[in-house]
Amino acid sequence: MMLMKELSLNILDIAQNSIAAGASLTNIEVAEDTAKHELTITVSDNGCGMDEHTLKSLKSDFDENNIIDVHHIGTGNINMRLRLLYGTHYTFEIISEIDSGTKCIITIDKENLK
Repeated sequence: MMLMKELSLNILDIAQNSIAAGASLTNIEVAEDTAKHELTITVSDNGCGMDEHTLKSLKSDFDENNIIDVHHIGTGNINMRLRLLYGTHYTFEIISEIDSGTKCIITIDKENLK
């Protein structure tokens, strides 16, 4: 049950980032894929979004396991916590476009939620 509590705190942090980005609307969706044994949580907003350069830098930090970056400390910490909780059994994807908002997608192998 502790893993679900930690997951919920990460989701709240993403929603808080949406508010900081000027979002007036934040959606949280949870979907279960029973065939793949996955749980997917999507947090999307209508905030200011990120330009391509910022998004690529953010994704590069994730790929290189850089967790402390003054520009992305919130999402870096979220990714680090997910990695500590679920090891390699999760994905954390960010899709964004300037002036079009941001979508964060967390997918977790359900076996790791027990």
